[in-house]
Amino acid sequence: MMDFLEEIGWSYDRVSEPVDALVFDFEEPDVGGWACYALPREEQQICLFYSECPIQTPQDRWPAVSEFLMQANYGMPIGNFEMNPETGEIRFKTGIDVEGDRLSKALFKGIVKANVEMMAEYLPGIIMVGLEGYSPEAAIQEIESGELSSSDSGSVP
Repeated sequence: MMDFLEEIGWSYDRVSEPVDALVFDFEEPDVGGWACYALPREEQQICLFYSECPIQTPQDRWPAVSEFLMQANYGMPIGNFEMNPETGEIRFKTGIDVEGDRLSKALFKGIVKANVEMMAEYLPGIIMVGLEGYSPEAAIQEIESGELSSSDSGSVP
């Protein structure tokens, strides 16, 4: 993981509390920035990668945002959005099982790229529903029609 991040020039912090993780900020020119972290789970032989949504939606919008995320998740080939029902925190998760093998730079790049591209694509919709009062259906239609998509920007080399 560190080799890949260093190879593409991303600076990161290594933390051990509450769990071992690599933490860094990601910037997408079209939609802004957010925090990311990679969690190696050696005992389970998996690696998880998260993008934290940079906005906190008002609690009264949580049901609508939750519905938007459920619609976004449906049919998503890799990864999923999660919303903490107690805090409203939203994140996108990708992961890979490397049991019997090792986590190569190419495999790690795949979960990073899929992750940040999905957050970049759906973040405008989260903002629309969570802060601007759009319906989940209207935001999904706008996102998935390609009108707001920025996932082709090539931010991950």
